[in-house]
Amino acid sequence: MTLQASEFDVGPWSRRITTDSAVAQGWFDRGLSWLYGYNHEEAIACFRRAIDAEPACAMAWFGIAYASGPFYNRAWVRFSDGEIETVIRRCHEAAQQAFAAAEGVSPEERALIDAIQLRYQSPTETDHGWHWEFAEAMYGAHLAHPGDWDIAALYAEAAITCTPRQLWDLSTGTPQDGSLIEQVLPVLESALAETEAAGVTHPGVNHVLIHALEMSPFPERAMAAADGLRGLAPDAGHLEHMPAHIDVLVGEYGLAVEQSRKAVAADNRYLAYAGSSQFYTTACCHDLH
Repeated sequence: MTLQASEFDVGPWSRRITTDSAVAQGWFDRGLSWLYGYNHEEAIACFRRAIDAEPACAMAWFGIAYASGPFYNRAWVRFSDGEIETVIRRCHEAAQQAFAAAEGVSPEERALIDAIQLRYQSPTETDHGWHWEFAEAMYGAHLAHPGDWDIAALYAEAAITCTPRQLWDLSTGTPQDGSLIEQVLPVLESALAETEAAGVTHPGVNHVLIHALEMSPFPERAMAAADGLRGLAPDAGHLEHMPAHIDVLVGEYGLAVEQSRKAVAADNRYLAYAGSSQFYTTACCHDLH
């Protein structure tokens, strides 16, 4: 039987946002979980359901602005010119809507909403430098709110997206020139330690930490992050797959295969619901590979 949008098990993570609508809160949480699982199309769909419930939900508008743009697996160079033209307009509009609805939000939410304005400074053009400005603003948001794990995860994702797949020099094992990895790692490893001490798993922190360390000389430092993701969101195929990135690097080949089988099963459930004409299908192919 094909699952419906509200039936996918994408994990228990929740972030309380400024809203009086329980429906908007629920769809925001689902959208955030899909965002952390790099299924941005489904994240946007959930954030739009939140806006249907509360049109002035600032954080749902922020979610659309964030999820519609680039991320580690899809930097701007992986968008066609036509896609960029459409995406920039959507991102700029959503960022502006978030800003317009921001009166009365929490300081943490305001920091996120102010930062996203820097990423989309025009409705008709983009500039790679603007993403760097956004990452810097997100780092400032983290410094102002160091105990906020969502801000830590979103900052780290923005930072590694400045230089995707260019975090480490593979020949020397040192950080690549221009990479922000030395700034990012302490943020993620501190957040991981805090979440473990609290007895919870943060899908974004664990996910981004794996990417931060997988090309480093010490991928084993991400083993705890990988273990935390196993079974956390059984219907989010990409999150279910991510531990295999570390498994294969530390010689746990059988575990990598088993984890990939679970990911492919989750992907098949999602594709039966959404079809294959979307960017997330590339993640499904990656899980098979």
